[in-house]
Amino acid sequence: MTPSFNADTIIKQIDAGMFRPMGNVVARALLEKIGFYHEIIVQHDKGAAIEWLPGTDELWTQIYALPVDQQGALRLVANLTQPEGELDGYSAELFLLWARQQKLSENDIGEAFGILVDGSYPL
Repeated sequence: MTPSFNADTIIKQIDAGMFRPMGNVVARALLEKIGFYHEIIVQHDKGAAIEWLPGTDELWTQIYALPVDQQGALRLVANLTQPEGELDGYSAELFLLWARQQKLSENDIGEAFGILVDGSYPL
């Protein structure tokens, strides 16, 4: 039987300084688990520079055209256009929201953050 994992514990671990996940790594892992395709993902995976102006490009037009509860996957894609950095608790909370909007399981969310299903971290 697979242990049950509550992804909300990720926020507490980040806020306590016990865990420092990298935003683009987590966003890409979540998008892979969702099975979402977007040209920006292809460019990111190739290591290409992604140029855009926040709030004015086609990606944000696509995001804002959707109801808020359906924007999650595209908002994760938007993260791939940002320089890599550690997620703080607030940003991680948004990632959890967006992953849950896409109906990912708690275990899938934890794995995307790099946490093993039993709550431990890989070496």
